[in-house]
Amino acid sequence: MGSSLPSEKLMTLHFELIVFKFGMTECKSRATPLNRKLKLDADSGTEECELACDQQLVVSLIYLTIT
Repeated sequence: MGSSLPSEKLMTLHFELIVFKFGMTECKSRATPLNRKLKLDADSGTEECELACDQQLVVSLIYLTIT
C-alpha cells in the first residue's frame, strides 16, 4: 500500500508540515543559522519545554532526511 504522490512531493509536504508545526513559516533562511564560535554548556538556562520542542524539531528533520 503506497502513496500515489512522487517521493519528492511527499518530502516537500512533510517539510512544509514541520515548518508549520514549529511556527517557522515567517522565518528567513540562512546558510549557517548558528554562530560557530558560540560556546554551549550543559547549564545554559534553557527551559525544559523549549528543549523538548527543539528535540522534536531535530528528530523531525532527521526523519525527513532518511525517508
